[in-house]
Amino acid sequence: MKRETQMKIRGKYEALRKCIESEERRVLQYLESEKRRVTDDIETTISELENRKKDLEKALADLSDLLQQNKEVVFIQGLNSMEERIKDVSEPFVPLAPVSDVNKSVLEKLAAWVQAMYVAAPQSDPQRNCLVTVCKYLQTRL
Repeated sequence: MKRETQMKIRGKYEALRKCIESEERRVLQYLESEKRRVTDDIETTISELENRKKDLEKALADLSDLLQQNKEVVFIQGLNSMEERIKDVSEPFVPLAPVSDVNKSVLEKLAAWVQAMYVAAPQSDPQRNCLVTVCKYLQTRL
């Protein structure tokens, strides 16, 4: 009888461990894909900012050259020819959406999953307290 109980408990433990390992792998894969996405977004932003910096430096150099002109007509013509380019580089930079806003739906799903796991866990399960802690933490992040 004791041996059978131990085997049942061991079987349940192994099944839970496999489930947890599977979920852990899935979460780690998701985190890795999010890391790649965020890194790509950051690299795109950096590239855009570097291009704008080059445009501003070119406009500054052109304006400096124009200031050297002694003839007003040449200065005005040069300034007018730069109007569109200067306008483009002077536009405010629109940053990407904050990452916390993007991940809110994922946190909500994770909180719901943890809560469902808590409800399904037996009262005597020592991991139940851990689920409560995780659930409370997730709710503070929402």
